Amino acid sequence: MPILPLYPPHLGLGDLPVAQVDTCDNINDCRTFFNIIGSCLSTILLCTWVSLHPNVPPPAPKPHDLPEQRVFTWTAFELLRKGVIYIARAIPWREIRMMVIALIAPELILAFAVRQYVVARRFSKEYPGVSRTHGFFFAMGGFVTREGHHPIVKKAQLAQYIEGIRKIREKDIIDKSKGDTLSKVWAFVQVLWFAERYFTRLRKHLPTAGLETVTLGFAVIYGCTWWFWRKKPQDVAEAIQIDPVFPTPALGPEIQVENESLDEDWDVGTLVDWPRVEPLDDSLAKEQRPTVEFLHRHLALVGQRFNAIVFGKYWNFDPMSPTSDSVPSLWAIPVGEEPDNLPFVIAFQIISASLFGGVHCGAWSARFPSTVEMWMWRASAALITVLPPVFCVLLWAINRFKRGNVRRKVFCYLTYELVLFYVIARVVLLILSFTTLRNPPPRTFVDAGWTAIF
Repeated sequence: MPILPLYPPHLGLGDLPVAQVDTCDNINDCRTFFNIIGSCLSTILLCTWVSLHPNVPPPAPKPHDLPEQRVFTWTAFELLRKGVIYIARAIPWREIRMMVIALIAPELILAFAVRQYVVARRFSKEYPGVSRTHGFFFAMGGFVTREGHHPIVKKAQLAQYIEGIRKIREKDIIDKSKGDTLSKVWAFVQVLWFAERYFTRLRKHLPTAGLETVTLGFAVIYGCTWWFWRKKPQDVAEAIQIDPVFPTPALGPEIQVENESLDEDWDVGTLVDWPRVEPLDDSLAKEQRPTVEFLHRHLALVGQRFNAIVFGKYWNFDPMSPTSDSVPSLWAIPVGEEPDNLPFVIAFQIISASLFGGVHCGAWSARFPSTVEMWMWRASAALITVLPPVFCVLLWAINRFKRGNVRRKVFCYLTYELVLFYVIARVVLLILSFTTLRNPPPRTFVDAGWTAIF
């Protein structure tokens, strides 16, 4: 016997007793597969778009700055070539890479936001006459030298540029921000709507899709990220040029030597050691040297990228070098200038990462299409919840020993393995959030209705 005729027509499926809502027989009281996908993806993309505050990019290329090499004698081909080069250089590759990182590992973007928040807060306290907005603009590479367009991001540079920074009004910095209130309100309403629907389903004992649980985790992390970046200008296209108070000789070599001396001792706040690019042993055969050198250099490059993405460490970055016209994508704190409360910053990053994993554990008792997928979800959710505190312990253990110590190397190689497991677990959860939609429980499509949570 059909269920719906037994109840008044004005009642939706979300208002019926849970025990009797087993299937969706009326499309008006149900949600479809595309409704679930659309609400989740729109929430994730909108939150990502609003919460991301990238660093100031390099100066945009101008047509007359393009190389004048002649490939063909035909004018049309030359114009086409110059146009392609101009478009390729104008594409915001840095923002695209940051967007990809935010979609795959939002906890890394939150860690990036926390580091810049600490720098901005310390900058506004140590230098009277500047606001926290000035501090964020300093951390994101918004202040540059007039000669050479070098970013002003280190204390050694502030001795001659701090007075010029004080002359910049906070209003002028905010005017460069492209963030608008309407998009933030829209994202806030979207998250509230999604959270209301999600927790209403839990209250009514209706199953939720795995993708919805992942979306809730993204929303929590992006909410924290936006809070730390709320004073940071968004999508700034051009930096502000600052004149020095007094001329100085090249600062680049001094800063570079300082970084090298730090690098020889230990990595402050860096989790892992990676091979250095050093001369190879002469005992290697000539036919082996190209392969070993190739692997050695690329492994060192991977290590540099890892430390940059996870910890914001750019050992080889010199803001006063001739080729530096902007800060790296995830730049926040110069090496050797970490704040005293860095352990607390790292602890907060660990807690937020575990919170992100804990949200995924909320689907522990959910129904899955197969037993294998159920245990894959549980194991992956447990890993991304437990591993962040383990990384914190390893960080403490690693930094107790100098480079070259055997115990330090053991902890580092253990970290390599755990990082690999963490990445695999994150990928597995992302894949399962979509694959589990192929055969969800029938009641997953029951609409909870516009009802209060309590």
